[in-house]
Amino acid sequence: MIATLINAFSDVSLKISHDSSARITREIGQDLAENSHQMADLA
Repeated sequence: MIATLINAFSDVSLKISHDSSARITREIGQDLAENSHQMADLA
C-alpha cells in the first residue's frame, strides 16, 4: 500500500515537474538576465 502511494506520488510529481519545468526555466532565465544587467551596471 505504501509503495502504491509512493508510486502515485512520483507519477504526479513527474507530471507537475514536466508541466512547470518550462515556465520555471523561463523565470530563472529572466532572473539571470536581470541579475547580469545589474552586475554590469555595478561594474
